[in-house]
Amino acid sequence: SSSSSSSSHWLFCLLVVVMFSHPHLWTEDGSGRDASAAEGRMLAGQMGDAYEEGEEIGQHYRDDLVLLSLLVAIAGAYVSLTTTSYMRMVRNSRWYFVQVVQAGVGLGFCCIWGMHYVGMRALSLSGGSKSNAQGEVEVNFELWLTCSSSVACSLMSCLAVHLLLGRKMVEERMARDREAFVRVSSSTLCLAIGVGTMHYMGMLSQQGTFVTHYNPWVILGSVLVALVVSGIGLSIVVFLPDRRWLRLFSSVLIGCAVTSVHYTGMHSARYFVHPIGWHHDMHAASMSSDWIVNVVLLVDVCLMSLNGFYVEVIQVMDMDEMRQRLEHEHFVKASRNIIRRAKIMQFPMCLLQGNLFLKLGKLVSHETLRDKKLLTVLDTAKAARKIQKTGIIIFFSHQWLSSNVPDPSGNHYQDMCSALHNIAA
Repeated sequence: SSSSSSSSHWLFCLLVVVMFSHPHLWTEDGSGRDASAAEGRMLAGQMGDAYEEGEEIGQHYRDDLVLLSLLVAIAGAYVSLTTTSYMRMVRNSRWYFVQVVQAGVGLGFCCIWGMHYVGMRALSLSGGSKSNAQGEVEVNFELWLTCSSSVACSLMSCLAVHLLLGRKMVEERMARDREAFVRVSSSTLCLAIGVGTMHYMGMLSQQGTFVTHYNPWVILGSVLVALVVSGIGLSIVVFLPDRRWLRLFSSVLIGCAVTSVHYTGMHSARYFVHPIGWHHDMHAASMSSDWIVNVVLLVDVCLMSLNGFYVEVIQVMDMDEMRQRLEHEHFVKASRNIIRRAKIMQFPMCLLQGNLFLKLGKLVSHETLRDKKLLTVLDTAKAARKIQKTGIIIFFSHQWLSSNVPDPSGNHYQDMCSALHNIAA
């Protein structure tokens, strides 16, 4: 029901607020301070002989931030799946467009991009392969590439959702036919391109006193994983029934899959000390994990609020519009049946020539005209149309004013004659 669906939306929002209302749980130094202000972090270029130029820097991951990146992906996946569940029913084209954007942002920005950058903050660069230096190398992110990666992923996700559910007829959106496999394949390719583009734009946005080398085979493997994961996630939307518990289970599955793509891609990178580093001439900023999480979850709450608004307001309007459309379609269908039946003469048509009617002087019964052989009997509509080509057929409806004769005073007859003269003129 709409009330239970709306309640689940607000419950989700409440859980998000409660879960992440204490930023100190997720700051990168574990003490409530922003990562950029944590003591003990040093630039490789400021270490003198601590690190040797050109040596490889060790990679380590914080378990709590890896878990947080998974939770961010699950939350974003749940938001996106909730939106796509309503896209199965929406009939208003403008609201369909709104929900395409919602689902794309939920999947591309909240699930994939948010998980990616929290996962990037989980990475710690420390430990020289030759010098055995242990100082942590600071990693910043170039703002233009960071923002562009989120936009690219969101746009490709919107396109993938539209390709998946963009059938004109609502009843055909979830059809499991041959076209469904074509739609899943095309949207899978689109989403995989978005994921791969976002991931490696995000990797290139890393800045510090290091340079990054990539293993092309691992990159190829991560792209293949992205294809498989995208196909699984989009197939869930089409081929699995819409149940709340199944949606939650699917969100966990998609969250795990998206996270696996990210950390597979991360293994393609190796970091080497360099005094200048990569993209040193571009503007960079340090982003903490709690800042990323707060922004992503704020967007999650906004998207779920829009879903609640849809259930409470737009869906009611949409159902009312659908009911009016169905009533109109029923009226049109009934009218067509009436018109079709009107083309078939169920009874013969008996006509009296106008000049003979004017000579009668009064209204006489059908039987009298029949016995005098003054009537022309038509059995088909084709015969009636043939007469209409050379003249007109006039139908008079009148009431008998006595039990013996139809028009004792002759008033009806005079009115009919006057009307006949006016029409003939």
